[in-house]
Amino acid sequence: MSVEVVPESELDGLRKRFDAELAAFIDRQDPDWPDGAPRGVLATLRRFVLAGGKRLRPMFCYWGWRGASGTDSPEVVVAAAALELFHAFALIHDDIMDGSDRRRGEPSVHKVFAELHAKSMWRGDPASFGRNTALLCGDLCAAWADQMFHECGLPPEQIHHGYGVFAHMRTEVIAGQYLDLVSGVGDGSVASALTVIRMKAARYTVTRPLQIGAGLAGEGRSCTPRTPRSATRSATRFSSATMCWASSAIPRSPASPSWTICARASRPS
Repeated sequence: MSVEVVPESELDGLRKRFDAELAAFIDRQDPDWPDGAPRGVLATLRRFVLAGGKRLRPMFCYWGWRGASGTDSPEVVVAAAALELFHAFALIHDDIMDGSDRRRGEPSVHKVFAELHAKSMWRGDPASFGRNTALLCGDLCAAWADQMFHECGLPPEQIHHGYGVFAHMRTEVIAGQYLDLVSGVGDGSVASALTVIRMKAARYTVTRPLQIGAGLAGEGRSCTPRTPRSATRSATRFSSATMCWASSAIPRSPASPSWTICARASRPS
């Protein structure tokens, strides 16, 4: 079986298309922003969403579509980009729970708003204000992801086929986040950490986006999230290696429990 490697130039082009759709979507929210509400939230989220990132989930969603349909589609680029908005929600909330003050080389969202509070000399605790505002920002990104997905322009029947897996993915990654918290106070086993990796990384990053793209193309009409075991195993290996490398190469304060367990297990004794 031959494997076709996608040229890096094509991947870069896809990233630019995703970013263009994300920027356009966020900009369209500006006129609907309630009068009198501070507009710093929109500006902060625009910077956060567009500031770097590999766009892996939109990529896999797009190629899931291409694998099933064989064609390019501007509408599926919009639907795939919606996964990046959901990812923004997950990152913002993850940084709050981990107490991480940096994300992609920039201050995390809760840190941005804590610093705003301090500079403005407002009443109350800056850290608490930052966390609470970041929670709202994450919630808004989750709502926007749903909106962008449904407004992608594909026929409603096709959107329905993909949305079943999208909804399942959201539940799965939040359950994985809870399990990650439990890992920090539980037995701390590698088996538990690998379960978190499968739920929060392998399925969330690779498997489910591929299935969403295929569903949007009309494959898997029952909307049941199934995938070959070999694909899940490959995604888990990829995610495990990535998380173990990142936990030692990128300073996070503190790292999540499963990152720490994975990193310790990967070090030579």
